[in-house]
Amino acid sequence: MASMSIRRVLGTTLLASAAVAAAAAPNEGGGSVEFLQWDGAHWRRVSDWIPTDQSLVRPMIEQSAARYAKEHGITPRAGGQEG
Repeated sequence: MASMSIRRVLGTTLLASAAVAAAAAPNEGGGSVEFLQWDGAHWRRVSDWIPTDQSLVRPMIEQSAARYAKEHGITPRAGGQEG
């Protein structure tokens, strides 16, 4: 299954797709993205798979997750805990 988001960039509709694995741990995928562009009829691949800079991206994910948990009264759990 791929995670996708649609963005308007410089007046062009792009679809970013990231491969995501469905396993117990880790299930974040490989950290690479590709970009697709809508041509009015079909989504067309406009990039190769591009690795992300996890030293930049991971702290952003951690901060966003912590903020969400606080706002929604969720107690974060350590990875690998079932519940």
